[in-house]
Amino acid sequence: MSLVEDLRRTALQLAWRFPAFGIAVVHLRYVETTEIPTAAIGVDGRCYWNPEFFASLTPAERIFVLAHEICHLLLMHADRRGGRQVDLWNFANDYAINGGLVAAGVGDRPDVGLFPPTEWEDLSSEQIYDELLRKGVQAPPTPSATNGCGLLGAQGNSKALPGEVTLEEARQHNPKWQQVRAQAKHIGTMSGNEVLEKLFDIPPARVNWRNVVRRGAALAQAAQGYDAVSFAKRGRRSAAVGPQFPGWIGSQARVALCVDSSGSMYNDVPQVLAEAAALSRESEIAVFCVVHDDGVVWEGWFRPNERPERMQKAIARGFGGTCAEEAYRLVERQGRFDVFVHLTDCYLEWPAPPKNCRKIIIGRINSSEPALEGARVFDVQVG
Repeated sequence: MSLVEDLRRTALQLAWRFPAFGIAVVHLRYVETTEIPTAAIGVDGRCYWNPEFFASLTPAERIFVLAHEICHLLLMHADRRGGRQVDLWNFANDYAINGGLVAAGVGDRPDVGLFPPTEWEDLSSEQIYDELLRKGVQAPPTPSATNGCGLLGAQGNSKALPGEVTLEEARQHNPKWQQVRAQAKHIGTMSGNEVLEKLFDIPPARVNWRNVVRRGAALAQAAQGYDAVSFAKRGRRSAAVGPQFPGWIGSQARVALCVDSSGSMYNDVPQVLAEAAALSRESEIAVFCVVHDDGVVWEGWFRPNERPERMQKAIARGFGGTCAEEAYRLVERQGRFDVFVHLTDCYLEWPAPPKNCRKIIIGRINSSEPALEGARVFDVQVG
């Protein structure tokens, strides 16, 4: 029996024992190759297997590995990578998938591969990637029997195989895999396997920090800076003769922007300041910026026709500890703000929030750490 026929038999066994994978296996095409040490899959559904690796596995281990490759497609790993390092992203995906498959009892765990430590078992690929970065893990230049091959080409693994599809072609396959994932999740729910159902969950996409900053500016403009009333400006409800009502006095919208330069945001500090200057100029709002690590590194105001001097000092100190207490108290001394935005990895002891800010937004950078209580939180990507 050929390798392709053996793989089709394995696919039938997987679909029979775990119906959630049944629709996915119909879309696969199997390719025998010695270009990779283990197994891999392309976004077009071509599933590559090394014959020696296949022969080294038991039938139950083959089921596990095939389910692993399918999960790369159903979890949309190519689309979710964004600007992350290709091979390190594949590491994170392998950890997340293998932990879920072991918990769901799909096949038998093989002796090779990446399996998460206990503290990572409930983390998404994005969260595991952040942990790998924080620990300084480096991906090897080529896949091996230990680290696997995973998703190939079109923003998958950096190793290419003949006949791989382009990124544009890969995007044409996305609707198909999204539909298959939805069906697999539904079947997993119907089968009562809650762990398998959870395996197919995809966390909300992270947003670019620029969008978070501009969201804060939009909220500030929506508030219109109205924070005082006066009889010098009569309210519209005042009759010509009779009760007189005070009217609102408009003031310039103001945003406080706090940037944690001790972590992964360090290299983006100049871009943040440039974004603050652009927002102030385009939207005619006043933006107060504070850059901090374990203390205040730099502070300055951006107004429509004014920008601070000595901005280079904002990036002079580099990495350090993280403490936002001084930065938060500095913001409090600047008067009323419509919106306060803090870009941070959240590896800090949270101080009391500034009392002079109407709305507080935390842009959580590459982290799953708890954010400031009561704040609106966005998971943010940098770069």
